[in-house]
Amino acid sequence: MRQSAGPGPRWRVVIVRPLRTALINRNYAKLWYGQAVSTIGDYAFDTTLVLWVATILARGRAWAPAAVSGVLLAVGAAVLLVGPFAGVFVDRWNRRGTMLRTEVIRGVLTGLLAIASFLPTHVLPIWAWLTVIYAVVFILNAAGQFFGPARFATIGDIVTGEADRARAAGIGQATTATATIIGPPLAAPLLFTVGLQWALLFNAMSTRSPSSPSGRLRSGPTPGRPGKPSARLGQRRACAGSSSLACGSSPATGCWSRC
Repeated sequence: MRQSAGPGPRWRVVIVRPLRTALINRNYAKLWYGQAVSTIGDYAFDTTLVLWVATILARGRAWAPAAVSGVLLAVGAAVLLVGPFAGVFVDRWNRRGTMLRTEVIRGVLTGLLAIASFLPTHVLPIWAWLTVIYAVVFILNAAGQFFGPARFATIGDIVTGEADRARAAGIGQATTATATIIGPPLAAPLLFTVGLQWALLFNAMSTRSPSSPSGRLRSGPTPGRPGKPSARLGQRRACAGSSSLACGSSPATGCWSRC
């Protein structure tokens, strides 16, 4: 019995240590996990809504392409209208609290839309369904404009050293690119296998949990001020000259990697 118990810990060391090394540290691993699951869910959710509009709400209608494009326009409008100002507020707010609040908002909205999808389609006019979908997509992506900069700025706190920060940025980019490949193909099987309602509910439950890993991050105290949250990245590091022009003046956009 003593000999058979030996391989277990060794296997854990072999697997866990390379994983921790690849993901830099425990806090970044939690943040990365939240990003990976949430981003895949985002793409699967958006694609599910597009399929809902195209195959159910606007099926056989001449204006179906315009209705489908409305989902994409709602995404673009949120980025265009909210994105330029979100980083300014994120720099002044508590970043961990910002991530938690935006996740709760997105989780509630996604859950409500999933519950509403259990209603028969004829209960509401088509224009009302489309209005609800466009509004939910806009608010979800508007909240995401606050979550993204808060996450980028948090990386500057939990990852130390320029080499590790560059690695963290690369891992984040690779994760997002991978999610764009994995997320959309998941939407169609979910929609046509388990149905629209359960596909939306699955996305809401798996990617919008208020207890996401971002809520379990531990930030170190600011030097000289024990127990207080770390200072805003913009107060600690200033991007100067061409570096500032290259990546933007807001540190929440990732300027720490160019400083």
